[in-house]
Formats: sequence, structure tokens, C-alpha cells
Amino acid sequence: MKSAARLALLLFAAAAAGCDSPRQQLDSHELALAAKSLASLCAEAELLVHELGSGTVTVNFALVHQDALAQETLKLAKQLAKPVPDDLRSTHQRELAINAGLQSGLGQIAAATAQATRLTRLEQQFHALKTDARALEQQS
Repeated sequence: MKSAARLALLLFAAAAAGCDSPRQQLDSHELALAAKSLASLCAEAELLVHELGSGTVTVNFALVHQDALAQETLKLAKQLAKPVPDDLRSTHQRELAINAGLQSGLGQIAAATAQATRLTRLEQQFHALKTDARALEQQS
């Protein structure tokens, strides 16, 4: 009886893993949601860097928030790590590039905390990424 229970558990785990299979293709709705999430994350990062530069938030707060945003970009990268139909490939590639740029910028916040010009460049970078993400969102 124990082996039957184990077999059932293994089959359930395999079925559950198959539900999030990377073989399932992304559709236009999922890409639109990803673009919306990217725009939101970029806006948050832009605001965070602006507030850090103006002294509205502490460095410790900024670093914790930076980490939380980075975790969200990783979740989004996982969602985007699925194949896409040929007609959506361009949008998918642009979203991957925006997410990579966002991750890269978030990784620079800690080193830029005391440098106003670096913070300004990061703020501009996040603003440009947000604009790109919103453009993708409008296309969907």
C-alpha cells in the first residue's frame, strides 16, 4: 500500500509540474500582463531612486525595497521563460530586454547611494524602461 501511495504522490507531483511547463507557449494576454508589470516595476524603481536622491528615504529602506523589486523581476523572468509563437517573438524579446535592464539598474542602486549623478542616470534609465514597457502594453 505504501508503494501505491508513493506512486500516486509522484504522479500528482509530475502532473503539477506539467501545469507550469515551459513547453506551454505564452499568449498575447500574458505578454500584455508582463508589460504592465514591467511598467509598474520600472515606475517603482524610478520613484525609489528619486526619493533616495532627494533624501526622502533612508539608504536601508532603499536597499530593502531594491531587493524586493529584484525578486519581482526574477519572478517575471520565470514567467517569460516560455516559448512564444513567432508573431509574438519581437514583443517577447523586448520584454526580456526591459526586464534585464531593470535588473541591471536595480543592482546598481547600492553603489550609487552617495552619488547624485549616478542616481540621476539610474532614474533616467528606469524612466526610459518604463516608457518602453508602457509602449508594449499599449500595443497589446
